[in-house]
Parts: sequence; structure tokens; C-alpha cells
Amino acid sequence: MEYPVNHLKPSASTFTVAAFAATLSLPLHADVTLDFSAPQNSSENMVLSVIGNRAAAKFVDQSGEQIRMVFDKEQNTLVMVMDAQQQYMDMDEMVAAMGNLSGMLSGLMEDLPEDAKGQLGGLLGGLLGGKDKPAPEPAAKAVLTETGGSDEIAGYKCDVATLESKDGTTELCLAEPGSVGVSDSDFAVMQAMLSKQQESVEQVSSVIKMQNIGFDPGDLDKMPLRIKQISGVNQGSISELKNVSNEADAAMVAIPDNYKPMEIPGIQ
Repeated sequence: MEYPVNHLKPSASTFTVAAFAATLSLPLHADVTLDFSAPQNSSENMVLSVIGNRAAAKFVDQSGEQIRMVFDKEQNTLVMVMDAQQQYMDMDEMVAAMGNLSGMLSGLMEDLPEDAKGQLGGLLGGLLGGKDKPAPEPAAKAVLTETGGSDEIAGYKCDVATLESKDGTTELCLAEPGSVGVSDSDFAVMQAMLSKQQESVEQVSSVIKMQNIGFDPGDLDKMPLRIKQISGVNQGSISELKNVSNEADAAMVAIPDNYKPMEIPGIQ
């Protein structure tokens, strides 16, 4: 069956007696930590923790630096934390700064000769959203399709589906949160965090006038235990659940008082 991504509510037929029994037999964690592994590259492993109304994802970025993305559901804030530098950056503030820089550069460009405009525009690329750059067409809604197949990841059964978006095809193996031992409240925090991340992506896309993917991961009503990129960007990449624990380190979702806001030369 196919579903537009903003209508992924499971029907009653998706629940079986066995799945319901399994849900009852598993503890639903008030706090939870999920470890995701990347078989193709161990440096791409990720840890996701939820404590109360806060969540954090810890991973290593492309430069090899460990990053934490810390989300507060009550405040609806997403902050990138760089522990090695003892610095952080609020994503909303970063997007606003990018917008200010784009407007400033576009204004400066107005008085330049045409050949200089072309050269500078090529160097600065997307940062020059500019009033003359046309806005992209809205992306077509991504479509989730159940394949009818199933698999087992880290001992948990999940149903295979494919997600078709403008950026390619992604295979997901989806499970009810309760069947993995994740409470409804913790899953709601995860969904809100994913939606906030997508909001930041859309805001950046709007600043530089690029088309977004037409998909909000927070719309998913099931938990992806495996994400496999079949085609498009990062084709062949896989991320899958390795372990679920009812222990969570409070430091994962905290920003120490001695950390300073990150300063970006030329923006702040």
C-alpha cells in the first residue's frame, strides 16, 4: 500500500495479537538510549538518548569531530554542541545569521559590474539567495510504500517499506515503538526532534533558494530500525539499530554552563 508521508497513521489491521502481546511483555522506558550502527563505516555510528522532554543525538561529523545535537521539546530548540571546543550553536540563530549574510551580500552585489557579479556569484554560490534568484518549485510529497516484507533487527521484528522522494529511494524497516520498549512519550520527543531538524533544513533551503526533499521524518508513526539508501545521495549507506537500553546519561542532553556560543567570523 502507498501512503503520502503526512498520512502514515497505521490502521487497526496492522496490529496482530502477537505484536500486542509483545508490547505488553516489554518494559516501556521512561528514559531510553538507542545505539545505531553503520556497517559500512563505524565512524558513522550514532547514539540517540531521550530523558524527559529532551533528546540528543551524538555522532562524528565529516571532519572527524564528535557532535551532539540537543533538542528541548518544551522550548522547541535544537542546539549543536561541540564538546571538544566547549562551544554550541542554536540552529535557529544560525539560520537567521545565514539569512542576514545572504541579504547583506546580495545588497553589496547590486553596485558591482556585471562581470564581477558573475564571478562573485559563482564563488559564493547558494549563500546569494538574492531577490533575483527564482524560488524553486515545491518538492513533490515523498511517498511511503509498504512492501509486505519483514525483517529482524537487533532481535526486534520490523516491516519493510520504501520511501520515494526527489532525492532517491530509501528502504526503511519500521516497528511500533512499544514493540521495541520505547514509550509513547519518548517517541513523541524523537518525532518532535526530527521535525525540528527538518524545519531547520527547510529554513536553510529557503534562504539559499534550494528545493527541499518534501519529507518530514517526524511524520513517521513507526520507528525506523534500519535506514538503507537504495539510490540518490549516499547510495549504499545503512544505519540500523544495534541496542536499546533503559539507561540514559543526563550529560547527553545537557549543555554545560561554561560552554560558549560559537562565533562565525563575518556572521556574528
